Amino acid sequence: MHVGTAVFTLLVHEPSPRSKRDLTKDCQCPIVCDGSLANEPERIRRRSLGTINWEQAKTLATEWLKWGQLTEPIKAVVRAEDNVIVEQAIERFKKSKGPEGENLDDLTLRKYQILLGDRLLPWCKRHGYTFISQLDSMIICEDFVHSWRNLNPNQNKPNLPWQDKLLSRTTKVAELSRFRYFLEYCVDSGWLNTNAAKKVKVEDRGAGTAKYGLNPDEYERVLEEARRWRDS
Repeated sequence: MHVGTAVFTLLVHEPSPRSKRDLTKDCQCPIVCDGSLANEPERIRRRSLGTINWEQAKTLATEWLKWGQLTEPIKAVVRAEDNVIVEQAIERFKKSKGPEGENLDDLTLRKYQILLGDRLLPWCKRHGYTFISQLDSMIICEDFVHSWRNLNPNQNKPNLPWQDKLLSRTTKVAELSRFRYFLEYCVDSGWLNTNAAKKVKVEDRGAGTAKYGLNPDEYERVLEEARRWRDS
């Protein structure tokens, strides 16, 4: 009996009685097969199928051909946590810190909204990161941190051109601390294996030069405020 394709075939053999006298007896020898399988390096020779039932032997031979080997392949188990998208992780984090959870103050919640809702979520969408598990990488976390810009460079002043302004180091350190805290929540929730943001460093821009007096723009603002005070 042949089972399989022209490339990989198993030939299932009926047991052969050793003598004519054995023809009258019910043979209890297991059915065997010969052939080749995709993932087995050596040819299958007289391999027992462990049964004397033809239907069972045919079923097992068919499975071996489907698997390409003599044992069933180990199936990768996909954890439900791996399917948590970034937006879901953010919403569950915010809920855990809001009135129904730790009930953090409004200012702290607003800062997390800026980090997660205004920075992280749009950045992930632009770069094609859908699942929170994709942030389990220092390189990706580092790229995200390096992308941070001042989201209000004109300080709500109207009719001014947009400025691509970096965050101050103090603000960046605070944002990184909040980002690490969020990822730690994701680790505790089973969505990440590690908190990769712990390895990200904020660049040290140095102490800078000593500053005496006001910068020109600061001086102009002082004069403007003085004129307003005088004219009021």
